[in-house]
Amino acid sequence: EHAMDPFKVLGVQAGSVRAAADLDRLRQRSKELYKRYVHEKKDSEARRVEKAFELIKQKFKKHESASKARRPTTATSSVAQRPKPHSSPPPANASSSAITRSNSSSAITR
Repeated sequence: EHAMDPFKVLGVQAGSVRAAADLDRLRQRSKELYKRYVHEKKDSEARRVEKAFELIKQKFKKHESASKARRPTTATSSVAQRPKPHSSPPPANASSSAITRSNSSSAITR
């Protein structure tokens, strides 16, 4: 078996490592698995756990650096400003803005 699924080796779902805290939890899980396999004299399994964690860590770092390069300044501002793919703004928003503006201008004249 040449293609090892690192997530399967560590017993976690693919895509479950999204933040640094997730990576820290996975590091702890990996350490526990590693210790267990060494204690059970399963050295090849222990090495697979090490390798799996390293692969996931590399993917995470690569993805993290790529997403930081795309971000303008902060994560919250880019998330708030990011439009949904293939969706145009609903016309109701434009008309409600116009109504609000007309109401506010009439409120001023009263």
